[in-house]
Amino acid sequence: MLKTIKSLAFILLAAVLPAQAEENKIGDTFAVVWEYTTDDVDLIRKSLSTQSGELLKLWEQGTVENAYLAEEQDFENGTDILNIVFFIKANSKAGAEKILNEFTFVKKGIAKYELYPVGLLWLKTFEDAAKN
Repeated sequence: MLKTIKSLAFILLAAVLPAQAEENKIGDTFAVVWEYTTDDVDLIRKSLSTQSGELLKLWEQGTVENAYLAEEQDFENGTDILNIVFFIKANSKAGAEKILNEFTFVKKGIAKYELYPVGLLWLKTFEDAAKN
């Protein structure tokens, strides 16, 4: 009986999440994974400061969160290049793409990205909704 009650509670919570998110305009979260499309290390270096500033601005606005650094050594001359993977909050995949397409790396053809939907931050969502 206890298992049944727990299962029903979980199902009810899962059903409420999308409605709660819509009501509070929370949107979805997407993991953003980058892949370099150029071997031009000078172009990357010259654009890195601008790209970093754009990412930092989105982080300050709360649009980007949980950024992770990865070091790659796949360029022919052995130069280490940093790659940043992060999460972006948007109302839809198209909304996330609109934001990401404004990045310097995308506009200059330095890198492309893949979006992976990770859904809603479950418990934090309810905590924030309770405060509203």
